[in-house]
Amino acid sequence: MEVESLDLGLFMRRRRYQVNLRRMVAQIAGYSITAEAWRPAGRLDGAQPDLSDTFHFLYEKVESYLEEKKRNFNELVQKKRVLYSVEREKAIA
Repeated sequence: MEVESLDLGLFMRRRRYQVNLRRMVAQIAGYSITAEAWRPAGRLDGAQPDLSDTFHFLYEKVESYLEEKKRNFNELVQKKRVLYSVEREKAIA
């Protein structure tokens, strides 16, 4: 009787991805809240802060930053996918 070995590496990589993604979401939430708190209050005319408005503000700031640094978002994402073997992981799943 032959016993197949269990590949724990794939399971561990997926679990690490889930944990790290959750941490990134927490960091993005914290940074977004701080960014909104730092924005001039007068622009809201008494309106409550809105998450979609905050992300739109950050989108414009990130886009401006990437243009200033002459970086391309799509190219950077593709490099990260290769670095983290995302495409290979999808093929295995």
